[in-house]
Amino acid sequence: MLFIFEPELRRDYEFYISEQAEITGYKTLVTSNLQQASDLTVGNLYYYWVGGVEEDRPEGFSGRVDGIG
Repeated sequence: MLFIFEPELRRDYEFYISEQAEITGYKTLVTSNLQQASDLTVGNLYYYWVGGVEEDRPEGFSGRVDGIG
């Protein structure tokens, strides 16, 4: 829902995801494909990578889901 009010934020997330995907070898996560993805998918992919970067985490975000990982 956040992307509805801040569409530029979604573009920032898409850019970050595509950069990280290129670094890690995920060749299909390019901006053109991400533009077709749902808001939820973009948000999840963003936090997949940010979860490993402590300074970019929202307060209280551990990057883990209970029972997974």
